Amino acid sequence: MYDLNGEWDVQIRFLCGGAQHNLRFEQTGETLSGTYRSQYDAEPLQGTVRGNVVQLQTNVQYQNQSVAYRFEGLIDGDEIQGSLDLGEYWQASWEAKRR
Repeated sequence: MYDLNGEWDVQIRFLCGGAQHNLRFEQTGETLSGTYRSQYDAEPLQGTVRGNVVQLQTNVQYQNQSVAYRFEGLIDGDEIQGSLDLGEYWQASWEAKRR
C-alpha cells in the first residue's frame, strides 16, 4: 500500500486554463482525509487508496457557489496523475507531486 501522508503540489488542467493547488493528506489504512487548498480557500477532503488507485472528493467554494471536485488518479511513487470530474462544469486532468 502507498503512503500518501504529507503535502502535495497539484497542477490542474481545465478545458480553458489551469491552476496550482495543494493537498495535505492524512492516511489511515485505505482512508484519506486532510485539506485541499485552492486559490479561494481551504476545504476538507476525503478519499480512499486501493492499490495504486486514489479517489478523492472535496468542495471548492467560489463566489457563494460550491463546486464538487471528484478526483481519480494512479499513484507512481511520489506522483499521481488522473482525471477530475467537476460535474456540470465538465472534466479536467490533474497531477500531484509530493513536496
